[in-house]
Amino acid sequence: MTGALVLGVVIILVVGVPLALVARRSRSRPGEERLVLLGVAGGEAEAHLWTKALRDSRVWSHIRNVGDLLTGDLTTPGGSGPHAYQYEVWVRPKDEERARKVLGL
Repeated sequence: MTGALVLGVVIILVVGVPLALVARRSRSRPGEERLVLLGVAGGEAEAHLWTKALRDSRVWSHIRNVGDLLTGDLTTPGGSGPHAYQYEVWVRPKDEERARKVLGL
């Protein structure tokens, strides 16, 4: 019985805490405009190429480094592993269709 309880607590900590952090970071706050995830660039250089193309087309975008969140490595600055340098590119909902055409997504 005690072993099952400990296992349950460990599972909640390992799975629940990172999910809660992701949900908390992605929710909108009062006064903020809601954004739509356009895609995940494979690195900083690709993300900046995307945002330059979008800016040239007059589409506002926002980059978020999600390496720490995707790896689940909340102890190492910058994260580690295969997803450590992935960047999300976000746009306003009204610009999503145009942004996808600009980037060919």
